Parts: sequence; C-alpha cells; structure tokens
Amino acid sequence: MSDKEQQHDEPKAVVTEQDPAKNQDQPAPKQPTRKPRPAQQHRSYAGLWSLLLTIALLAGAGWYGYQWFVQSQQQISSLQQSQANLLAQNQQFAQQFNQRLAAMDAGQKALTKYVEVIRDKDQHLRKDWLVMEAEYLIQLANYRLLFERDINTAIVALHSADVRLKDAADPALLNTRKLLAASIQSLKQVDQADLAGLSLTLSAVSKELESLPLNTPDPIAKAHAANSDMAETNKVSSWKDLPAAIWRDLKTLIVIRDHDQPVGPLLSPQQRFFLVENLRLQLEQARLAMLTGQVDVFHERIQTAIQWIEMHFDKEAVLTKSTMDTLQQLSHAAIAPELPDISAAYQALQKYQANAEQGNSSTAPIEPAAEASGSN
Repeated sequence: MSDKEQQHDEPKAVVTEQDPAKNQDQPAPKQPTRKPRPAQQHRSYAGLWSLLLTIALLAGAGWYGYQWFVQSQQQISSLQQSQANLLAQNQQFAQQFNQRLAAMDAGQKALTKYVEVIRDKDQHLRKDWLVMEAEYLIQLANYRLLFERDINTAIVALHSADVRLKDAADPALLNTRKLLAASIQSLKQVDQADLAGLSLTLSAVSKELESLPLNTPDPIAKAHAANSDMAETNKVSSWKDLPAAIWRDLKTLIVIRDHDQPVGPLLSPQQRFFLVENLRLQLEQARLAMLTGQVDVFHERIQTAIQWIEMHFDKEAVLTKSTMDTLQQLSHAAIAPELPDISAAYQALQKYQANAEQGNSSTAPIEPAAEASGSN
C-alpha cells in the first residue's frame, strides 16, 4: 500500500475551538508516536515466508537437478559400456555366421551335386520299385494257386504284375511279360469246379439225413417216409379223386416186406441220433477236403457216407434213393482240376533283377558331404 493511501487511511485530528486563555495556560499536547498496525505487520511476515519458501524450492530443485544429472551421467556410462559389449558380441557373431555360411555353402554345393545324381537315377529307382511290386504280385499268385487253388485271385495278381512291368518301360522285361501273358491264358483255360454249388448240395443232403427211413421198422422213420413219399400223391384236387386217396391210405395200413437176411434189432433213438450225426460229420469232412483240394479224402468221405446209408437205411424209399443219387454225383465231381505251372515268369524276373544289380553296382550314387557345424 502506498504512502498516500496510508496517509489517507490515517484519521485526521479534530480541531476544536477552545478558550484562548485555557490554551495559553496549558502546554501544547505532544504528538502520539505512530505504531505499525497488525495488517501491515502480517503483510511483512507473509512476504518474508514467501521469499524463504521460494529459496527453499529453488534449493530443492537444484539438488534434485544435480542428482538427476549424476544419475544420467551414470546411465550414459552404463549404456556406453553395454554398447561396447554389444559391438564385441556382434563382431563375434558375425565371425561365427561367416564361418557357418561358408560351411553351408560347401554343403549346398555337395547336396546340389548329389541331387543331380539322384535326378539321373530317379527313373531307375522308380523302375526298381515297380519291378519289386511285380515280384510280390507274382509270388502272391503262386501262393494262392498252390496252397489255396484260388485261380481267380491268381489271375488278378498276374494281371496287376503285368501292369507294373508295363509302367517300368524296360525292353528287358518283355520276356517276363510274355511269360505272364502265357500263364494268365493257361489259368483262364482251367475248368474250375463250382465249389460253392457243391458245398450247398452237401448242406442240403446233411439236412435230409434226419428224415431218412431205417431199413428196420421204425415208427419215427415210417412217419417221415410216409410224409415224404405221399406228400404229392395224397393231394386231392376234386371230390372225384377222394375214393382213390382213401384206397391209398388203406393200403398203407398193412405193409408186407420180404427180407433176404435176418431182421436186425430196432435202433434206439440214441443210436439213430449218433448214426445221423456221424453221417453229417463225414459230409463236413468231405466239404473241408473239397475246399482244400484234397481229392482222395473227398471221395473217400462221400463213399463212406454212401455205404452207411445203404447199410442202415431203407434203400427202397424215395428220399433214400434221391440222397444216394446226389452223393453218387458228388463222388464223380472234379473238385481239383490240374493246375498249370506259372513259376516261369517269376524265374525270368529273378534273372532280370540279378543282371540289373550287376550293372548298377559300379554306378552307386555318391553320399552328400556332411554339413560342417559352426562354433557356438
């Protein structure tokens, strides 16, 4: 606040009129001493504190600035040291990289040379693979033909082997393909037996054994025989055929048989059961021998079944006669025709492979150089 304002604020002295006599007798009053007011004193302290606070802030800022400067210098020194270490490591890595690059370059050159050799040999490798597949298929055809007499599978295997040799495109294989064609043609000319049909016929005969009538009086057998022999004759289409049907039924009530040999005792149900089961076993053994191509065993089992039926069952019954005729036809069936020899093609292929191995032994591909490992 300016001096003018302070003077303006100060109260002016009030002049009063007094008696002049009194004024002369009394001494003049002293002027009072001016004391600083509280507001002015407070303003002076506030300015002092503001100055002190400003000085303290400037001192603190200077101290922190100095500390920051020191730390910055230390960080700069650390960064410079790290940069120097990184430069040294980069130089070391660059040296190692150059060494590895040189080793890889050498390996790449060796690998390129090896690939060129393999490219030249690729056609021969594919041909060798096709020849090996053809060899396996020819072996499979021989196995199926000799051990299982499977002519159809052998023909398919030989045809597939011929396709492989065709894809190999080697003129040296023409002789083997010629032998394969001859083997396929000879197999197609074989008169194959209808094994499936023969097997079904054996199954049908095996089911009829339970109904065969015995050659001795047997109520069960007579019932089966009557049902089988008279199934067709007892059919009455109109009332006109009814008397004839009644007469046929009356004639079956009494049957007179002449036996040249003594009549044997009746078979018990248990004996009849085992007789039928043994006959079925003979037929199953004949079926197995037929599937495996054992001609002698097949005919022997069929003849045994025929003998047992003639011995124990009524040969005059219609069902027995039809069963005997069926077994006689089966005994003359050709179940295992003579098979041709198809090993010539396999032998020719083995000879071709031996000649190919001798020709390629001196031209084996080189091995690629091992890649040199760089230092870590």
